[in-house]
Amino acid sequence: MRFKKIVSFVIIPMIAFSLFAGTVNADTLNDYMKQKQTLDKKIKETKGQINTVEKQKNQYLQELEELDRKIEETNTQLETLQVQLNQIQRNYDQTQKALEQAQNMLKKEEALYKERVRAMYINGPTGYLEVLLDSTDFSDFISRLDMIQRVIDYDNNLLDEMKSNRDAIEAQKQKLLDQKAQLLSTRNQIDLRKKELKDQETDRSLLVQRLEAQKEELEAALDEFEQESVEIGNMIKKLQAKSKLTYNGGVFAWPAPEYTRISDPYGWRIHPILKTKKFHSGVDIATPMGSKIVAAADGEVIFAGVYGGYGNAIIIDHGSGLSTLYGHNSKLLVKVGDKVVKGQQIAEAGSTGLSTGSHLHFEVRKDGTPVDPMPYLK
Repeated sequence: MRFKKIVSFVIIPMIAFSLFAGTVNADTLNDYMKQKQTLDKKIKETKGQINTVEKQKNQYLQELEELDRKIEETNTQLETLQVQLNQIQRNYDQTQKALEQAQNMLKKEEALYKERVRAMYINGPTGYLEVLLDSTDFSDFISRLDMIQRVIDYDNNLLDEMKSNRDAIEAQKQKLLDQKAQLLSTRNQIDLRKKELKDQETDRSLLVQRLEAQKEELEAALDEFEQESVEIGNMIKKLQAKSKLTYNGGVFAWPAPEYTRISDPYGWRIHPILKTKKFHSGVDIATPMGSKIVAAADGEVIFAGVYGGYGNAIIIDHGSGLSTLYGHNSKLLVKVGDKVVKGQQIAEAGSTGLSTGSHLHFEVRKDGTPVDPMPYLK
């Protein structure tokens, strides 16, 4: 799951409205805290659903872009094929016209040839014989014989040539018909592919619309959850305002007495999981799994349990609107309503909640607003 909208960074600003100021009635306050925790869980789940829907929608939008690209490619292919078909049709029309002309000429020549044959049949061989007998001398006889042979050869060659031309044109016509049939088959396949892509595009568009509607419904539910959470937070703040605890000042105890390295300071930073710029409302102290976590000052536990991205968390009210939070613990050793003293072990370090490894997330809040913890620890 992508964590861009994860609940811990929704919880933090809501806590700023209301938490960590003090308490007078642990049971009532704990009830409100539990209600808020339930709402925050719903917020987290709803945000997760919104994130899932958004991912699905983005995936379908990417698929739509790819489908548009493929449809554009098929359109280009169809345009190219149409150009080729148009050229083949023009060649076919010209070939057909040439074939008709050749056939007409062949018919005329065949008619003339048949006419001469018919005349020769009617007149018999005397036609050519008379031409030869009319020769004035032997030389004229040879000339006339050669002329007659040429006429006969010419007629035969002309008919053969015209038949050959006709056959060649007929073959070219058939070749063009075959090319046209092949191109039409290819165009039909591309048309079919284009229709399939269009159908897929329509399906994806409908899915995107449905997901968008679903996202809007989830966002509306999220708004309601967040508003309820704010209202409960305000109730918690009112109860804490009645606290009789007073913070008397002094330097806080280091909450992880055996370990002092700060792995992530207070302030703006690139979140290690979300990979976006986020405000870090406390300090992270590198602590091995199970190491000792202690109360920074005297106070009363107002929350102990799982709290969204903080995982197993403890909140201690120190009075005068000052409170501390200890997050990501593996084990909690106190409960709501317990009085604790400075330096008392309250938990064991861990990596619960939104965490990349074992560490303590330590916060100091004044009237519910996060402040830099370091001045209180020096």
